[in-house]
Amino acid sequence: MSISDGNVPLTLEELLVFVAGAERIPLCGFEKQIEILFYNMERVRRLPSVFTCGLQVWLPRAVGDSDNLSTLIQTAVKDSEVFHKV
Repeated sequence: MSISDGNVPLTLEELLVFVAGAERIPLCGFEKQIEILFYNMERVRRLPSVFTCGLQVWLPRAVGDSDNLSTLIQTAVKDSEVFHKV
């Protein structure tokens, strides 16, 4: 599943807001590339998280399959939608 094939109910804009806190890519681009880091999911289910100032995305390891990861990402993005509007 991917956003580009239309099978995931997220837009690239929603994902960008989640990762960077910006609704569009700045004209001169970002200061650095988005960094993807990983954490181990142990007994507790943790959603993916971000550090928007540092352009860092934290994703869980060993989630089973891409559908599980997709669901976790969708939940994290949808649950944080009001953050940038406060």
